[in-house]
Amino acid sequence: MKVRIDERLEDAQMIKSWAKFLKAKKIIIANDEIEKMDLEKEIIRMSLDHIRVDFIQVEKLKDKLENEDNKESLIFVKKPEDLKSLEDDKISSIELGFMAFKEGFKL
Repeated sequence: MKVRIDERLEDAQMIKSWAKFLKAKKIIIANDEIEKMDLEKEIIRMSLDHIRVDFIQVEKLKDKLENEDNKESLIFVKKPEDLKSLEDDKISSIELGFMAFKEGFKL
């Protein structure tokens, strides 16, 4: 499973580009904010009509990954700390995307 950390989770074009580049069969977007945004979710799903897209809360990410085969999945999160609950051996790569500098930011 591959992971991309990027603050632009509402950007359907960015998600589509990375899904194509990394040949993802499924996309999981783990973010508490976008999980509640019906319009943004629909736009992303429409732009990726050939790929399954799941939106979940960050706290449910670990459980979701334990219950499904995610070898060809691409997971998007907004912040590095969103990955704290995951086991390292399940992640094949982490792509660092756009992360704006903010006071107190730590990687």
